[in-house]
Amino acid sequence: LEGATLFHLHGGGYLNSKWPTHGFMLGLALWAKENVGCRVVGTGLGLGPLRDPDPRDDTAFRAFRAFDLLEVRDQWSYEFLVRSRLYPDAILGHDDAFLQPARVEQHSGSTLHLSLRQDDAARVVTKWIPQRFVESFDHHIFWACTGQDSAAYAELTKRFPYFNIAATPALLTAVPASHQDFMVAQRFHPHLMGARLGMQGMYRSGSDYYDAKHGLLADLGSSFVEGNIGELT
Repeated sequence: LEGATLFHLHGGGYLNSKWPTHGFMLGLALWAKENVGCRVVGTGLGLGPLRDPDPRDDTAFRAFRAFDLLEVRDQWSYEFLVRSRLYPDAILGHDDAFLQPARVEQHSGSTLHLSLRQDDAARVVTKWIPQRFVESFDHHIFWACTGQDSAAYAELTKRFPYFNIAATPALLTAVPASHQDFMVAQRFHPHLMGARLGMQGMYRSGSDYYDAKHGLLADLGSSFVEGNIGELT
């Protein structure tokens, strides 16, 4: 970092109690400010869930206040920073994913998009989503956002072997989508992209971490709803 003029933490939901070791990034930002003298900024960050800082320990206060500019993507993160006085001048903004255009690969017919994790909620979707509903679509795409999602895909194909898998690099290039499409999403960014492209859909949370993430998109006007998989017809 010697010679750097800017230290930038860009958007994502990686600073939270779920992964406490990621707090190292805040410590690195503080070190850069104090030892290199560069500007420190954070944009599009999601901070939930986080515990309130210990008032007897000033480390968190020093780290957050090292930022020359700090933008968060959701109301929870903004209220947390202001309430805890970690950064009273925080900016309530948007996820950095909005900086990238939503590229569409136009296609004929309708597509069912599924984004599932390897957990009990995914197994509920795989077991209870109505076959008649699935077969009413012309195309079927499974969004594999991480390596662990492949296990959810393997389980899904035991019942629906005709789903095509699409990994993140392909989906960043262009999303095959139309206004006839529907998505069932556990993960945040598929929900974000589906909503941006005008899809209808349903989201499944399963944790306080994803409650905040999906809630952010609902607040921004996503047409996705949280519902019962078995009610899809």
